[in-house]
Amino acid sequence: MKTYEIEICAKITKTITVEAMSEDAAADAAHEIFSVLSDGHDEHYEQDTLGIVVCSCDDEMEAA
Repeated sequence: MKTYEIEICAKITKTITVEAMSEDAAADAAHEIFSVLSDGHDEHYEQDTLGIVVCSCDDEMEAA
């Protein structure tokens, strides 16, 4: 059995509702609230595999 290191890029999209005096102020407030943690806001995820690297080959080690 082989061990692999997988590099994943994830994109998190959330809708955050804020009250503000302007669009700029609203964007600033939303950025301050935003978190990658699960926080009750509606969340959507996209994931892409960026690369796969074999770290070790346990089969070869067991055969030795």
